[in-house]
Amino acid sequence: MAQFKTLSSNFHISTLVEHGTLTFFLDGNQIISARDSIDSKTMILEAGRHEYQWQVNGKDNLTRYYIRMTSNGVAVPGTGVGPRTLKGGDTDFSGGEFQVS
Repeated sequence: MAQFKTLSSNFHISTLVEHGTLTFFLDGNQIISARDSIDSKTMILEAGRHEYQWQVNGKDNLTRYYIRMTSNGVAVPGTGVGPRTLKGGDTDFSGGEFQVS
């Protein structure tokens, strides 16, 4: 029986930020820069290790945000963030890696 190996991934990210700014990087490239908005991106990623980083900066009010990422429809482990709330002027950031095989 033939076996097929996935050589790429259908990667999807959705974000929301209210009363603040959100920046998201994938493999060192900024793919989302948002202020008070809902954004999403879908792209094909090649097999291998991928890195992500994100940062949220709060404004004067309470800042709410969430970040969700999937690879081939499955949540990337540790990336279902939110909804979270920041006080005005605070910053929240994180990052990690995942493997596409």
